[in-house]
Amino acid sequence: MQATIADEEQNLLKLDIQREDYETDLKRLTGIKADSLVLAPVDLTPTNVPALDVVEQSASRNNVDIQLAELNGQKAQLGIKVAQQSYRPDLACWQATPTREATLFFQPTTHSWV
Repeated sequence: MQATIADEEQNLLKLDIQREDYETDLKRLTGIKADSLVLAPVDLTPTNVPALDVVEQSASRNNVDIQLAELNGQKAQLGIKVAQQSYRPDLACWQATPTREATLFFQPTTHSWV
């Protein structure tokens, strides 16, 4: 029992030294000249975390990089479809209505050599 108490006291001492080191680093980085630094209390009440599926759906809807990747995938699929269709033969159908000149041109003629 005494050993666990001593171990916990040692852990508290380590945490206190670590806090002092963080305070010193914060003062050095921010240029604070105060000897004592009083930090505001932090609210540690647990918050409800949404389910992983909800977070993933929200990220995929709102992340521009994911949307661009999906659009690039669709663009690639359409490019493949266009490439596949270029191997198909082109067919064209049209209907011409005969004109007076065309009917005169295509009249059967009798030639003297026939």
